[in-house]
Order: sequence, then structure tokens, then C-alpha cells
Amino acid sequence: MSVRLDLFNHTINAMRFGALQEELSEKLHECVAHAQYVNKGTELTLKIKIKPNGQGQIELKDSITQNLPAEEKGSTFMFSTPEGNLTQNAPTQQNLDLQPIANDTPESFNQVKD
Repeated sequence: MSVRLDLFNHTINAMRFGALQEELSEKLHECVAHAQYVNKGTELTLKIKIKPNGQGQIELKDSITQNLPAEEKGSTFMFSTPEGNLTQNAPTQQNLDLQPIANDTPESFNQVKD
């Protein structure tokens, strides 16, 4: 029995009238872009179930899965109050009554010469 060397490529191209190949290309592109974005490895898996029907035909069913690592998110530090609530301000520190300065732009600028 001789093996057709392009059997895999030919089969992928023919499955779902080319839609499988298109979907695989899109998913591969997503994996590569995500790997670059999060600087971590991704995974693309193609599964093909092969089932004979007893009349000389073979049924092929595909499934594609992606494993895209989650993007690392930052954390937030907050303070707890005696009542059990959270606040961004330290409850033991005083609040400063800061006021905006009216017209804080200088009227003239000095030019520095080389």
C-alpha cells in the first residue's frame, strides 16, 4: 500500500469544502497574535474523528480548540475600614484640602541661549 504524500493537506483542503482550512488559518493567526501580545505560549489543536459507514464511505468530523493564556492583570491595593468596607484612602491619614491655583501659567517665558 502506497501512502499519498499530500494526503493530509488534500484532506484538510477538502473538508467542509475548504471551510476547515480557512478556520484553521484564522485560529492559527489568533494564536500567534495572542502569543505575541501576552508573551506566552498558545496551543491550537485539530481533532479529526474518522468513522466508516460500512458502505465504502468515511465520515470525517473535525473539532478545533485553542488554548490562549489569560492576560495578566494588575492588582489594586485598598484599605479596610472598621465597618468592613474598602476605600482607596488610608482611614488613619488626614485629607489635605488642596485647592487649584488660579492662573498658574506665567505671563512671560525666559529663553535659554546656548
